[in-house]
Amino acid sequence: MAEPAPVPASYEAYQARKYLPELDGLRAVSVLGVITVHMHDDVWGWLGGWLGVTVFFVLSGYLITTLALREERQRGSLSLGAFYIRRCFRIFPLYYVTLAIYCVLILGIGLNPEKRPQLLGALPWYLLYLQEVPYSFGIDGVKANLPFYQSWSLGIEEKFYLVWPVLVFVLWRGLANVRLYGSIVLVLLFAATPYFVGSDGLAACLFWYYQILIGCVLALLMEAPRHFEKLRFLGGGPWPWLTLLVLVALHCSFAILSHRPDLGYVVLFLYSVAVTPFLVSMLLSDGPIRRILGWGPLAFIGRLSYGIYLLHILCLNVAQKVFPPHTGSFAVSLGAYLLACVISVMVAYGFHRILEKPLIEVGRRWSKRVMSKEKAEAVGAGA
Repeated sequence: MAEPAPVPASYEAYQARKYLPELDGLRAVSVLGVITVHMHDDVWGWLGGWLGVTVFFVLSGYLITTLALREERQRGSLSLGAFYIRRCFRIFPLYYVTLAIYCVLILGIGLNPEKRPQLLGALPWYLLYLQEVPYSFGIDGVKANLPFYQSWSLGIEEKFYLVWPVLVFVLWRGLANVRLYGSIVLVLLFAATPYFVGSDGLAACLFWYYQILIGCVLALLMEAPRHFEKLRFLGGGPWPWLTLLVLVALHCSFAILSHRPDLGYVVLFLYSVAVTPFLVSMLLSDGPIRRILGWGPLAFIGRLSYGIYLLHILCLNVAQKVFPPHTGSFAVSLGAYLLACVISVMVAYGFHRILEKPLIEVGRRWSKRVMSKEKAEAVGAGA
């Protein structure tokens, strides 16, 4: 008997969900794709794995804005202090520990001495969490041999979250239409950056914000009952499959056209936008695609994706000692990939247990105290 078509979830059911394993599964697929890119092996070029960063950006904008909107609805406003505390304790500890590992290996022990000048030049930027600057401009104009370069996307993301809550939850507070349409305008402005300032380092530092903003726009739409109902159809009938088909088609198109900047930018924009209806389908349906993405082992990897992203190049270097790179053999490259994935998951899990999880909990407790203090002060001021 054929499986019945998924029925879209109601607004109330959507609001009631606290944990979304399918989004962790999507994170897992994305980070596992990114690992193929950093193998720098031609046998993986067809996969277009670096588009996983785009999925991460859209997901990040959606999730963080959704949580902020719900806090605003429950408390009456977003606590900026609590928000920044949670972000710092979530992002900074493992980042700086990973940076320290790179420094010990390259500057201390002397591994990969050809990377020493680049790391020394990039280190001030890394310490100030401006990783996208050396990645985009290079060190003295040279981008080769830059260690820890994968952290560029984290620099982009965290600058965004310094400004976004102030703009949307302070300056645009209570202005629903301004929030939505202002965000859409920002999407278009940042997406057009390469056409305004060229494809140099400055564009590379600004361009990617539009992808995070697309996720933010989706969150604004999904949290508004009127817009939610207009999007709800995406969770039913054939739409989960159709949205996936469009996403895969654009993914393959970009892998083919990435050498054409004039077309590549357009396809990348369409791909970034296409992530959102697929996300809606996953959030509102209960079909096989969502169940596959929510599969326990895949969701487990997704929960470790931040650590995997930071540490996987170090783990890949270990794996490629066993399976040498650039042999032209897909079997050898596959062995290196699988071993790198296993090591990355294991190392990320270890750091999650001993470092990330305890400090995230510290951040949560501190943020709750900040919110309680703000609430008490508001009550006292109104008395």
